[in-house]
Amino acid sequence: MKAAGIPCQLVIATLLAATTITHAQGSGWTVNKGGLGPIGIGTNIKVAEKLLGVHLQREDHADSDKCLYYTPLSGFQGVQFMTSKSIIVRIEIHPPQDKTAGPTVQTDKGAGIGDTEARILSLYRDHARIGPHFYTGPEGHYIRIVDENGRVRLLFETDGKVVLNYRVGSEPAIEFVEGCR
Repeated sequence: MKAAGIPCQLVIATLLAATTITHAQGSGWTVNKGGLGPIGIGTNIKVAEKLLGVHLQREDHADSDKCLYYTPLSGFQGVQFMTSKSIIVRIEIHPPQDKTAGPTVQTDKGAGIGDTEARILSLYRDHARIGPHFYTGPEGHYIRIVDENGRVRLLFETDGKVVLNYRVGSEPAIEFVEGCR
Protein backbone atom coordinates (compact mmCIF):
# COMPACT_ATOMS: atom_id res chain seq x y z
CA MET A 1 0.00 0.00 0.00
CA LYS A 2 1.23 3.54 -0.79
CA ALA A 3 0.14 6.88 0.58
CA ALA A 4 0.76 9.71 -1.90
CA GLY A 5 3.52 7.65 -3.51
CA ILE A 6 5.29 6.81 -0.23
CA PRO A 7 5.32 3.23 1.06
CA CYS A 8 3.27 2.88 4.27
CA GLN A 9 6.18 1.15 6.04
CA LEU A 10 8.30 4.27 5.50
CA VAL A 11 5.52 6.52 6.79
CA ILE A 12 5.04 4.35 9.88
CA ALA A 13 8.80 4.13 10.54
CA THR A 14 9.13 7.91 10.20
CA LEU A 15 6.24 8.53 12.60
CA LEU A 16 7.68 6.07 15.13
CA ALA A 17 11.11 7.70 14.91
CA ALA A 18 9.62 11.17 15.37
CA THR A 19 7.65 9.96 18.40
CA THR A 20 10.77 8.40 19.91
CA ILE A 21 12.83 11.56 19.38
CA THR A 22 10.11 13.75 20.90
CA HIS A 23 9.81 11.39 23.87
CA ALA A 24 13.59 11.21 24.26
CA GLN A 25 13.75 14.99 24.54
CA GLY A 26 11.37 14.84 27.50
CA SER A 27 8.37 16.35 25.80
CA GLY A 28 5.64 16.19 28.38
CA TRP A 29 7.87 14.76 31.11
CA THR A 30 7.23 16.33 34.49
CA VAL A 31 8.80 16.22 37.92
CA ASN A 32 6.76 14.65 40.69
CA LYS A 33 7.54 13.56 44.25
CA GLY A 34 9.06 10.36 42.85
CA GLY A 35 11.31 11.58 40.03
CA LEU A 36 11.28 12.89 36.45
CA GLY A 37 8.90 11.20 34.02
CA PRO A 38 9.71 7.47 34.06
CA ILE A 39 13.01 8.06 35.88
CA GLY A 40 12.33 7.53 39.55
CA ILE A 41 14.52 8.25 42.51
CA GLY A 42 16.32 4.94 43.02
CA THR A 43 16.85 4.29 39.29
CA ASN A 44 20.29 3.12 38.14
CA ILE A 45 22.01 5.85 36.09
CA LYS A 46 22.57 3.50 33.11
CA VAL A 47 18.84 2.70 33.04
CA ALA A 48 18.09 6.44 33.22
CA GLU A 49 20.39 7.06 30.26
CA LYS A 50 18.44 4.51 28.20
CA LEU A 51 15.10 6.02 29.24
CA LEU A 52 16.33 9.51 28.33
CA GLY A 53 17.67 8.34 24.99
CA VAL A 54 20.75 10.57 25.38
CA HIS A 55 24.24 10.12 26.77
CA LEU A 56 24.79 11.31 30.34
CA GLN A 57 28.13 12.95 30.98
CA ARG A 58 29.71 12.50 34.39
CA GLU A 59 30.74 15.81 35.93
CA ASP A 60 34.40 16.32 36.81
CA HIS A 61 33.84 17.90 40.21
CA ALA A 62 32.72 14.64 41.80
CA ASP A 63 34.15 13.55 45.15
CA SER A 64 33.88 9.77 44.71
CA ASP A 65 31.48 7.12 43.43
CA LYS A 66 29.53 7.72 46.65
CA CYS A 67 28.25 10.91 45.03
CA LEU A 68 28.49 11.77 41.34
CA TYR A 69 26.64 14.19 39.07
CA TYR A 70 25.49 13.45 35.51
CA THR A 71 24.23 15.90 32.89
CA PRO A 72 22.43 15.02 29.63
CA LEU A 73 24.56 15.96 26.60
CA SER A 74 21.48 17.05 24.66
CA GLY A 75 17.90 17.98 25.44
CA PHE A 76 16.70 18.25 29.02
CA GLN A 77 18.10 21.75 29.52
CA GLY A 78 19.01 22.45 33.14
CA VAL A 79 18.56 18.88 34.41
CA GLN A 80 21.24 17.19 36.55
CA PHE A 81 21.22 13.79 38.23
CA MET A 82 22.97 13.17 41.56
CA THR A 83 23.88 9.54 42.18
CA SER A 84 25.20 7.48 45.04
CA LYS A 85 26.90 4.29 43.88
CA SER A 86 25.21 4.62 40.44
CA ILE A 87 21.70 5.07 41.90
CA ILE A 88 19.84 8.36 41.36
CA VAL A 89 19.18 10.02 44.73
CA ARG A 90 18.34 13.54 43.51
CA ILE A 91 17.30 15.27 40.28
CA GLU A 92 17.94 19.01 40.02
CA ILE A 93 16.25 21.50 37.71
CA HIS A 94 18.27 24.67 37.02
CA PRO A 95 17.77 27.54 34.58
CA PRO A 96 19.22 26.46 31.22
CA GLN A 97 22.60 27.86 30.18
CA ASP A 98 21.14 28.57 26.74
CA LYS A 99 18.50 31.25 27.37
CA THR A 100 16.94 30.54 23.95
CA ALA A 101 16.35 26.87 24.89
CA GLY A 102 12.81 27.50 26.04
CA PRO A 103 11.15 26.60 29.34
CA THR A 104 12.63 24.13 31.78
CA VAL A 105 10.92 21.00 33.02
CA GLN A 106 7.94 21.66 35.27
CA THR A 107 6.34 19.65 38.04
CA ASP A 108 3.22 17.57 37.56
CA LYS A 109 1.30 20.49 39.13
CA GLY A 110 2.75 22.97 36.61
CA ALA A 111 5.27 24.61 38.96
CA GLY A 112 8.69 25.64 37.71
CA ILE A 113 11.50 28.12 37.67
CA GLY A 114 10.22 31.70 37.77
CA ASP A 115 6.99 30.88 39.61
CA THR A 116 6.15 32.99 42.63
CA GLU A 117 6.36 31.65 46.16
CA ALA A 118 2.62 32.31 46.48
CA ARG A 119 1.92 30.06 43.49
CA ILE A 120 4.05 27.21 44.91
CA LEU A 121 2.34 27.51 48.29
CA SER A 122 -1.06 27.52 46.59
CA LEU A 123 -0.28 24.48 44.40
CA TYR A 124 1.08 22.38 47.25
CA ARG A 125 -1.02 23.79 50.13
CA ASP A 126 -0.92 21.42 53.11
CA HIS A 127 2.29 19.73 51.93
CA ALA A 128 4.38 22.93 51.69
CA ARG A 129 6.77 24.02 54.45
CA ILE A 130 8.60 27.34 54.03
CA GLY A 131 11.83 28.24 55.80
CA PRO A 132 14.96 30.35 55.39
CA HIS A 133 17.50 29.54 52.66
CA PHE A 134 20.85 28.31 54.00
CA TYR A 135 22.78 31.14 52.32
CA THR A 136 20.29 33.86 51.43
CA GLY A 137 17.81 33.64 54.31
CA PRO A 138 15.89 35.23 55.81
CA GLU A 139 15.02 36.87 52.45
CA GLY A 140 15.61 33.74 50.38
CA HIS A 141 13.59 30.62 51.16
CA TYR A 142 13.38 26.89 50.80
CA ILE A 143 9.89 25.62 50.14
CA ARG A 144 9.88 21.95 51.06
CA ILE A 145 7.12 19.70 49.77
CA VAL A 146 6.58 16.73 52.07
CA ASP A 147 4.85 13.42 51.50
CA GLU A 148 2.16 11.84 53.71
CA ASN A 149 4.88 10.68 56.13
CA GLY A 150 6.46 14.12 56.46
CA ARG A 151 9.52 13.28 54.33
CA VAL A 152 10.80 16.02 52.04
CA ARG A 153 10.36 15.01 48.40
CA LEU A 154 10.53 18.32 46.50
CA LEU A 155 12.53 21.39 47.45
CA PHE A 156 12.17 24.78 45.76
CA GLU A 157 14.86 27.45 46.27
CA THR A 158 13.65 31.06 46.03
CA ASP A 159 15.02 34.57 46.35
CA GLY A 160 12.04 35.41 48.55
CA LYS A 161 9.85 36.12 45.53
CA VAL A 162 10.34 33.56 42.75
CA VAL A 163 11.71 30.03 42.28
CA LEU A 164 15.36 30.03 41.19
CA ASN A 165 15.76 26.23 40.94
CA TYR A 166 14.28 23.10 42.45
CA ARG A 167 14.95 19.44 43.05
CA VAL A 168 13.31 16.12 43.80
CA GLY A 169 15.02 13.41 45.80
CA SER A 170 15.30 11.19 48.78
CA GLU A 171 16.48 12.18 52.21
CA PRO A 172 19.18 13.09 53.10
CA ALA A 173 20.36 13.93 49.53
CA ILE A 174 17.53 16.37 48.86
CA GLU A 175 18.70 18.50 51.78
CA PHE A 176 22.41 18.67 50.81
CA VAL A 177 23.28 22.34 50.42
CA GLU A 178 26.47 22.12 48.36
CA GLY A 179 25.92 19.27 45.95
CA CYS A 180 27.05 16.11 47.67
CA ARG A 181 27.34 17.71 51.11
